[in-house]
Amino acid sequence: MKKFHKLFFLLFFYILVLINPFITKESLAKNEKLTIWMGSMNIENQNFSREVIGQMFRPAIKTELRKRGETMDLGETPWRYIDLLPDIIVFACQECKPNKFLEFPADTLKKRKFLGKYYRKVTSQKTFGITKIKGGLSSIYVGVLAKKSIFKKIKRLKYVTSRRKLKLKGAVLVKVSINNRPYAFGSVHLDASSEKKREADIREIYNVLKEAGFPKTVLLMGDFNYRLIKDELDPLKNTAEHLIEVLSKGNSSLSLLKKRDSLAILLNKNTNKSFSRWGFEIPEYTVPTLPTYKKVYKSKTDKAICKSLDRFPKNKDLIRGCYFKKGNPKEKSCLKGKCIDFGWLDRLATFGVASPSLIGGTPKSEKKYLKLIDYGGAQKASLGDHGAIWATFESF
Repeated sequence: MKKFHKLFFLLFFYILVLINPFITKESLAKNEKLTIWMGSMNIENQNFSREVIGQMFRPAIKTELRKRGETMDLGETPWRYIDLLPDIIVFACQECKPNKFLEFPADTLKKRKFLGKYYRKVTSQKTFGITKIKGGLSSIYVGVLAKKSIFKKIKRLKYVTSRRKLKLKGAVLVKVSINNRPYAFGSVHLDASSEKKREADIREIYNVLKEAGFPKTVLLMGDFNYRLIKDELDPLKNTAEHLIEVLSKGNSSLSLLKKRDSLAILLNKNTNKSFSRWGFEIPEYTVPTLPTYKKVYKSKTDKAICKSLDRFPKNKDLIRGCYFKKGNPKEKSCLKGKCIDFGWLDRLATFGVASPSLIGGTPKSEKKYLKLIDYGGAQKASLGDHGAIWATFESF
């Protein structure tokens, strides 16, 4: 009998040793909090710089410092606090060119003087196309970096790319596995000319993701090209000065413009159009982001100075205001009426993410794997007529 008990105990111990690694692995996957930062900007065929990327990180770093009861000085470099950034960094851009060293954002950020001390590049994907703005090559781009401490838990899966023949509209996506859970990150540039073509772009993005094995979590960020409905009764409400003044007043003023937001109108009408038709959700901004506007110059001298800075802008050039001259928006057709070429064009769309509030409708019934912590803009990081946007997420 004693011999039987001994054999039984040895067998039980052996089984426990065999399954223990799987139990530990599963518990780690459930208990570890994964944090993600994603930023995007339409660069309008200009080069990004160290200052631009740093400005995009500032809001996330300031949030983490506030949790500690600390603050960040206005002129202080964000690179001092890189250890406060999330586990995963995703950088998306549209109409972007490499810098003077022919590097795209993820290649620049992986350098030791930027993020290389803490992060490694996971993957990146880009397209090339001919721009109408200045000519030359331009890209839709997305790049992913991860902290070295979790790099071994990430696997790069196959690229999934949706794009038009011209390669300036559509999306570029990458798919990765983190703790054995698939994620897709995409840089999106929807068609600017019509609702119908934007619908086609979104459908193509969905179909490509489906063909690649639809991930449990999808983050899409970029230039969605939905605009504001023109105010027919009061033309002054269509001017750049008025719209920027309204948005600058904060959250209390946003409701006035949401009624004119063509994307919000589509989503709130339950028309089964736009992103909602394909199961994506559009979170509301948690921080007011100023809309886009075209560059205009008061004089030929002013224009020459600002144009000369377009190639490699420095922080002082952003402050100087060359990228913030306000030209009144043009009219474009949308929603069977007129829209103005001005609005919240740069947005975030999600799948499998719990958001504090959504534009249009109630949350989808699918299981959520990430929660949206913060979402806003970094206006000083703007190079052209688009404001940079960013968002931070945390796993459940």
